[in-house]
Amino acid sequence: MSFPLNGYAFIAGHGVHDVNESGGAILIKGKNELISARDLNPILMTCECAIVLSCSGGQPVLSRPESREGIWAGIVGTGLKSALLCTWDVDAEAALGMIEYLLRFERSKFSAALSDVKRAMIGSKDYSNPYFWAGIEYWGSV
Repeated sequence: MSFPLNGYAFIAGHGVHDVNESGGAILIKGKNELISARDLNPILMTCECAIVLSCSGGQPVLSRPESREGIWAGIVGTGLKSALLCTWDVDAEAALGMIEYLLRFERSKFSAALSDVKRAMIGSKDYSNPYFWAGIEYWGSV
């Protein structure tokens, strides 16, 4: 699933790994298709920020991090101003709650807001385990 949202691209789906590689996802499994970084490029070129909820989509393919292989390299290599990416298979409910909170702020404030929401989750009864909050990372210049 993906769609532009006021300068944002929101992409969600299961990250697919190459069984012969270590590290990040090389594809995102949509409802009926596999999506590559190349497929995402036309969407990402129209946006300032990508929000990608895909397990390991925020992690490079470790054997060739300098290549354009994998979801991470495809997103980071587009020149987007910022991105929210998952380093592992995150809890969808918790991640969507974090993103809902972040979208209340200007994109330039995402880094600080992400730290705030993570601190709040650490102090909560239901979401204190790092599994719920540590896998979402902000990539950007501010």
